[in-house]
Amino acid sequence: MSSTEIDEDGEPVWSCQEGSELPGRHLALERLGLGHRYETWLVWSVRLWCPAVLKLPRPHEVERLSTREALEREVRALSGIVHPGLPRLIDDGTAESLPYIVIEYIDGPALDECIEDDGPLQPMEAALLGVQLLSAVAALHTRGLVHLDLKPANILLSDGKPILVDFGFAYPIGSPQRKGFPSGTEGYSAPEQVACQPVSTAMDVYGVGAVLHESLTGHPPGEGGTRIPSMLEAFLDPDPGRRPDTTTAALMLARQVPPQHRPWPEWADRYLTAPETALAGPADFPKGPMLGR
Repeated sequence: MSSTEIDEDGEPVWSCQEGSELPGRHLALERLGLGHRYETWLVWSVRLWCPAVLKLPRPHEVERLSTREALEREVRALSGIVHPGLPRLIDDGTAESLPYIVIEYIDGPALDECIEDDGPLQPMEAALLGVQLLSAVAALHTRGLVHLDLKPANILLSDGKPILVDFGFAYPIGSPQRKGFPSGTEGYSAPEQVACQPVSTAMDVYGVGAVLHESLTGHPPGEGGTRIPSMLEAFLDPDPGRRPDTTTAALMLARQVPPQHRPWPEWADRYLTAPETALAGPADFPKGPMLGR
């Protein structure tokens, strides 16, 4: 890729015609997004013969070490992981002179677009969204990583199911933050995250609460003069020690869904009353396939 043009922000972008070859033998279809550091392209994977999303630095960011490192963090977050709430990593080109990654294409709008077009969600809808989102977040936590940039723009909806994307801020649990340069996005970050304290899973629980707050009210916490909905008070507690862990948070939200609207099997409701004794043994589980996307 050598052809560039100047964008409205005064910085260069890659100039590609439909069908042009992008790194890793991927064919350009259209540019999906443009940020300060990266471009995302809808591409056709010649190897897999399917659409995918290619993310690469803008021309003026190619040589910047921090830009390459953020792509490497995305690879660490997604490599080898299979979860219905996370995209699959298709190709890792971070070692190339023009670094890039390719991930699964999610055919659906971002949550912020849905809120803007259709208005806030109902409490039950937000609760179900939160349960699924917390499952994806917990999968990251089991890998020792924290997402740190939970916001409606980073959640795509595929057939109504949330898919978490953009892992450029996914740092290991306990990592120090550079003073004066907090990770994440203002308005959605926990107070201790803004204060550049070491990375913790409680920061993502706050982030889920911030996402659900906007889903219910149309605004992130602290904007629009809206009160924090009671179902989110524990999530958005300024003291990280008082926030629930991801499992407890998911159970709290699951209890907000009336029995007749719960998408899970009836036997799973035992978790809502006594999660510590819900699994009496293997015989309690029905035999059958796992549910997937």
